[in-house]
Amino acid sequence: MHPHSHKSSLLSGKRVVVCEDEGITQMHLALILEQAGLSLVDTMNSGKKAVSSVLAKRPDIVLMDISMPGGSGIEAAREIMKEYPVCIVLITAYSNNDYMREAQEIGVSGYIVKPINSDTIMRQIEEAYKRFCYYHN
Repeated sequence: MHPHSHKSSLLSGKRVVVCEDEGITQMHLALILEQAGLSLVDTMNSGKKAVSSVLAKRPDIVLMDISMPGGSGIEAAREIMKEYPVCIVLITAYSNNDYMREAQEIGVSGYIVKPINSDTIMRQIEEAYKRFCYYHN
């Protein structure tokens, strides 16, 4: 099976918002998600924009970079979860335990450390989505 064609019936057709300030990572993610059969409803590059977009578009999954200009992904995730509990997967260049602890307190469903690995990212997103569904049933 081709590594980039991780088709997940669980995630097929799910609506995703991507918040990532690195253009190349944003494009890479968009490609992977669309190949996996997900629907990319919005992309943006700052935490502030992420909050308003997610609350307006109400996606199934949010991929959120932690360090961005205009508010951190952690802050944005906290605001989003208050208003609209959703499967949030944080993306970060740092595997920092403080971030992870804070993310868990907010109720973030998953955590992906850069660089993005196209062979494993869909599995990681699927795990996060399962975790979200389990806790928000």
